[in-house]
Amino acid sequence: FFFLMIRRPPRSTQSRSSAASDVYKRQALGLAYFLKILGLNNKFDSLHWFEEVHSKLSSERKELKKNLEGIAKGKNSIEDLDMGNQISLRRIEMLATEFETFNYCFNGARILFREE
Repeated sequence: FFFLMIRRPPRSTQSRSSAASDVYKRQALGLAYFLKILGLNNKFDSLHWFEEVHSKLSSERKELKKNLEGIAKGKNSIEDLDMGNQISLRRIEMLATEFETFNYCFNGARILFREE
């Protein structure tokens, strides 16, 4: 779901980051609302979805950094591989940043629907 949102950035006259932030806020609000209405907050929490996505992105980042260090040490001196890894690393860092933004928006939206 999250990666699908990233692949289809909003088309707007605004800058990409502010338009994307607005989309994340709306989708996070909608997700929090539906979880609350359907009574699925506890089941969603039991999935540990945010933790799993974070660990997946972290492991991919570590693997790519290790590959880049190996290339820098001269083990693999292929420039195309180096450039591809650098592009992949930037993409993963961008995804991690946008995922954190979505996570913050979602947690803020859940506060709105919290029972006291």
